[in-house]
Amino acid sequence: MGFINKIYSKVFILVCFLSVAINANSQLIETRRKVDTLSLAERITVRTNMIDWTLLIPNAGVEFDILNTNWNRWTAGLNFRYNWQTDHTFSSGLVYDVKEIRLEFRNYWRTRELSDNNNVMRHDRFIDRLFSCRRSRVRHPLTTYYRGLYLACSSFSTKLGKYGKQGNALSFGFIYGIVRPLYEFGNGNTVDFEAGVSAGLAYRKYDKYVHDRESNCYPLVETGCKSVVPSVNELRVGFVYRFGRYPVIRKYRWRIETDASYIDSMRSRQLIMETERQNRINAANRQKEIREAFFAVYDSVAEANRRKSVKEARKIVAVENDSVSVNKDKKSGNDKNGNRKKKKKVDATGGNDVRYIKNGDVDE
Repeated sequence: MGFINKIYSKVFILVCFLSVAINANSQLIETRRKVDTLSLAERITVRTNMIDWTLLIPNAGVEFDILNTNWNRWTAGLNFRYNWQTDHTFSSGLVYDVKEIRLEFRNYWRTRELSDNNNVMRHDRFIDRLFSCRRSRVRHPLTTYYRGLYLACSSFSTKLGKYGKQGNALSFGFIYGIVRPLYEFGNGNTVDFEAGVSAGLAYRKYDKYVHDRESNCYPLVETGCKSVVPSVNELRVGFVYRFGRYPVIRKYRWRIETDASYIDSMRSRQLIMETERQNRINAANRQKEIREAFFAVYDSVAEANRRKSVKEARKIVAVENDSVSVNKDKKSGNDKNGNRKKKKKVDATGGNDVRYIKNGDVDE
């Protein structure tokens, strides 16, 4: 235990030194438009989490840049922590043993200030700023953000209350955090400050036990328990050590700010896209003009046909009305002027007596 205490004391002194250290060589933000090729050492970083050290859990991690360019923003990492069944002179009522291996994939990014002539919407709300690089003003130019995924396999034995749990767990979820430059050594190696959180879901299979003070042991009370629970896999406040003369402020840059050929290709692509967009707008306008001209002619022809049809319908109705009135006159015995026709009437003596009926009067 004395040896372990010496290690912890040295780690604590190192943390205090790094926390108050002033950067001897001021690190400036890289603004050159140049693609740099990183060496193997410059792509490797080593990190540790001081919260785990505070909980007496030794831990370390290694991270490797996937591409060897300064505009690469993707990394793969592997973390280890181990504090399993440590030796005690007695069985403690509090147990916190863990051993874990964790795989991480990270995407690094920095905030970007949008110009006034840029029509892209800025993200100024808190929830938007967590995941977006767009800013009206960059307030923390030295801060590099990261987000990603993790997958962890662990064994645990924890007892913080009446019952303890011992078993295995498989966890996965999301990670989010920040990195800031802290100190640069004379040989070019650098130390960065890191803060982050990892949260997701955990599938656990474990046994429950209690602490028997009299027997100085941990008897099992339930076995074969299974559960899927939300979990915070890690709270990270730690340090990152980078090899080589390539600090974090020069890495993980936007490609559009470093690669001149890529910038030209992007501009050409944007020009082509803008030309195609303008062509689509012009084609849509031409189609609109053609459609409007067509419907103007179509409406005028339809109106003329409608008027012609109405006129013809009126003629047909007039002819039908005339035929109906003629039929009525024939049935009533009137002529076309509405007068009743003359009728011959023979008197009893055999002589002809002609009478005219007009307007209800009889003329002899």
